[in-house]
Amino acid sequence: MINLYYHVLTAFFVYGFLFYGEWLLQPVLDKREPPLLKHKVPLLGDFIGLVRKGPEYYTAVARKTRPACFTLDIFGTRTYTVNTSQIIHSIQRNAKTLSFAPLIPYMAERIAGLRSELWKTWFADSGRYNEGMGAEHARLIHHTLYPPEGTRQMNHDVLAELKPLMDDIGSWEPTLGIHKWVVHVDYKAGNPGASTLVTMRRKLFEDHGFKVQDIAQFEAGMSTPILSNTAPALFWLLREIYSRPRFLRAVRTEIGRAVERKVLEDGQVVLTLNVPRLKKDCPLLLGTYHEVLRQHGIGMSARRVIEDTICNRKDFDAARFVRTDDAFKDEDGPGPGPGPGHGPSGLHKPISRPAHSFRSFGGEGGAPHLCPGRQIATLEILCIAAMLIARYDVDPVLGHWSYPKLTYIMSGIAMPSTDIQVRMNPLVETEGDWSSEMGPHHLKFGLA
Repeated sequence: MINLYYHVLTAFFVYGFLFYGEWLLQPVLDKREPPLLKHKVPLLGDFIGLVRKGPEYYTAVARKTRPACFTLDIFGTRTYTVNTSQIIHSIQRNAKTLSFAPLIPYMAERIAGLRSELWKTWFADSGRYNEGMGAEHARLIHHTLYPPEGTRQMNHDVLAELKPLMDDIGSWEPTLGIHKWVVHVDYKAGNPGASTLVTMRRKLFEDHGFKVQDIAQFEAGMSTPILSNTAPALFWLLREIYSRPRFLRAVRTEIGRAVERKVLEDGQVVLTLNVPRLKKDCPLLLGTYHEVLRQHGIGMSARRVIEDTICNRKDFDAARFVRTDDAFKDEDGPGPGPGPGHGPSGLHKPISRPAHSFRSFGGEGGAPHLCPGRQIATLEILCIAAMLIARYDVDPVLGHWSYPKLTYIMSGIAMPSTDIQVRMNPLVETEGDWSSEMGPHHLKFGLA
């Protein structure tokens, strides 16, 4: 009995201490700021939630409470979480004061390991983050990755690797982890040499006094968030399509219309994936890709408040963070959010258009901070997926498609913590000599 009283008294004092600590540290919000949400466990509740769930903690809180916009304060770091697409338009109109740009020096220092004296060179201290080397770098990326002329060689490099990658599947073990295969394919489909972007970026860095060691460290660090998105996006795309047999048949029929079949005089069958048709005439595949990015995207739409801003009659104070990911997962989007232990439930009703509206999709960021390499990444992911779906059946070893738990590393797409063992069996009707045809470079995927 004494031990029971001791434990109860200890718990009472611990809870009282945490409650008092939260009361001391609780921020004083303006009446027009988004309301502050408090965890049931005082002081440490939000921190424990972030440790356990990673970025999905914000989504879990948003789904549970469903306010249009709310504030979370974790050890003095105040974050505004937008929970509805109705506020997105106002945020995008205030892009000069709600900007992604201030986060780049932070990533350059913390992720790429850039020395402090160098990242201070990155942005001139104008308070707007629109001058200096960082602004030049942003223009270089957009001018290199987005125009058709800048992506021509990269696109050809990706397509040139498709045939050997698919032909190589037969040399793998009878059962393999599909995520392991996806990572292998994504890496091999890259450019074995330095791309135009890397070459031009090195010149920019050298012009601003960066040493070779600094450039190498920056490239290694920044490659992590760039390259770690395509593999999980491809994994989820394949998982969501192959786990739905009826939908798989519909997507395979759609892709089949983008495949040209010829029989040569010697009887050899030649099949060509027509990329322009894939871009224009495969709405199910593209719509599913959009839905995968929408449901599995994490941390893609963060902003920093540069100066006090009013959005939709809510005050956003300077030096705070704004998260808008959860607004793209609301019930007004292409499909409802995933239930516990299930994949994106909106996929059982595939989208016939790329997205319902610009406000319900944020897979490539939000205007004006859209990913400049989205066309290249989409080409790589959808061409690999289309070629695999057209040529192979993929069956899970367990007999059903499990939904793996997630792990949160430096990635814009949630990654599976465990793999799914599968068997890949070639389809007899699509056996032959495969190739791909790029077609006109000005044609783009209809991305939202």
